[in-house]
Amino acid sequence: MPPSRPLLTGELAARIVLVSALMVVGAFGLFEWALARGEPLPVARTVAVDVFVVVQVAYLLSCRSLERSVLAVGLLSNRWLLVGVAAMLALQLLFTYAPWMNTLFDSAPVDPVWWLWVTGVGVVVHLVVEAEKALRRSRRRRSAGP
Repeated sequence: MPPSRPLLTGELAARIVLVSALMVVGAFGLFEWALARGEPLPVARTVAVDVFVVVQVAYLLSCRSLERSVLAVGLLSNRWLLVGVAAMLALQLLFTYAPWMNTLFDSAPVDPVWWLWVTGVGVVVHLVVEAEKALRRSRRRRSAGP
């Protein structure tokens, strides 16, 4: 990227807004659904926080390149990134299941089935971002011409 190019471009700002909106909809949706299913408020709160963390991981893996797909970059190409993600997920499990963390944050352990829904939101966000990158690549190729 040329030094004269702004760090925050219109494309990047649009992607940030898109990911943020999907994260909020996913977290709020699962929060409300947990309450509607009769889960206590601390469980619903924990599910929402878990969504934020998982979506951030999904986006982190996807945004290693703003244009190329995660497969083109190589999912396992950065060992330190994976170490960081593993450490962060371990800390999130501590937040979710350690009694002293539950007391500190007024959170609660969640049934493992909630992790399927939380992960599902992360996968949806990842797929949307990858589709958006593919669409931008396609538009660039078409505008570049033959």
